[in-house]
This record gives sequence, C-alpha cells and structure tokens, in this order.
Amino acid sequence: MLCSATISAIAMLGTMSGSAGVSAVSFAALAASAPALSFGLVGLGLTILQRHTGSRIVLWLSKAGGSSLSGYILHSILLGAVFYGWGLGKYGALGPAAVLAVAVATFLTVLVLLNLWRRFFRYGPDEWLLRSFVDLQWKPIRIDSGRERASDFSRPTSRPSGAPSARRGPRNLPGPRTSPSYRAPIRPR
Repeated sequence: MLCSATISAIAMLGTMSGSAGVSAVSFAALAASAPALSFGLVGLGLTILQRHTGSRIVLWLSKAGGSSLSGYILHSILLGAVFYGWGLGKYGALGPAAVLAVAVATFLTVLVLLNLWRRFFRYGPDEWLLRSFVDLQWKPIRIDSGRERASDFSRPTSRPSGAPSARRGPRNLPGPRTSPSYRAPIRPR
C-alpha cells in the first residue's frame, strides 16, 4: 500500500509539470497504482474494523449499513441540496478542503439519522418499501416492544430441533441417537 501511495504521489506531481511526455507517463503510473491503493485502503479499514468488533463505532456503522439504500438516497438528496442549482448551488465554488468538509459532515449526518431511525424501526424506509414491494405485502416496520432491537431482526430466531445451542461446549453436543427428532431406521430382515 505504501508503494502504491508513493507511486500515486509521484505521478500526481508529474502531471503538474508542463512536459507532455512526463505527463503521459505519470498519468499511466497513476492509473496503474490507483487500484492497488484502493485495495490497500479497503484492507486497512477491514483490519481495523475486525480488531475493534464490539466498539461503538463499528456498531453504529453496522446499523447504518443495514439501511444502505436509504443512506445512499439520503446522501444524494443532501449533497444535491448543497451543490445543485435547486439548492445552494455551490458546485465549482468550493475548494477541495471545503468539499471534503461537506462530504464528512454529510456522512456523519446520515450516520446519525439512520441510527436514530433504526432505534424505532426494523428497516430503513427505502428497504421497507423494497421488501414490501418484492413480497407483495406490507411488512411490519415498527419495533413492537422495548425489548426488541433492530439488530435482532438480522439473526435467525429459532434453531432446528436437535441443533446445538451456542452456549454448549463441543462435549455436550447431542449425538445422532439422542436427538429428539431421531428415529431408528427400520431394517428389513
């Protein structure tokens, strides 16, 4: 990842020089190193998230990830309101640092709004509409009781009979003949 970041930086500096030959070589180096840099950054992010599985940030990200369609549409609406003519019309008027600040503020706003929504509802609004449309029936959207959480709906609620409980150790697993659903085979004589 460090190597591809260095190549990208050198290539970007080369594109700023006036020479056409240097600019073409630097553009080719930038195009070749961009996928490696992207994979490296994604790998770094996944490694960090795996090490901090139970942290609040990971839980917030995972809850918002369950409403990714709604998040995508909300991002589009918010950024459209900032950059397009029907909103503030700031396209081309902001520098790179300001655009980065707007992007981070939009991401954090969407993250907070989706987490507030998922406190009271099972799905994001667009996911709910999509599920209801696909199944041709209205799905329940509200969380019924205070004991339920939105994250409970992504896990299976029951296990097949005879399946081991998650709390039991490997030595306490029921054998095939002790399972409640076991029936001895009928053997012909």
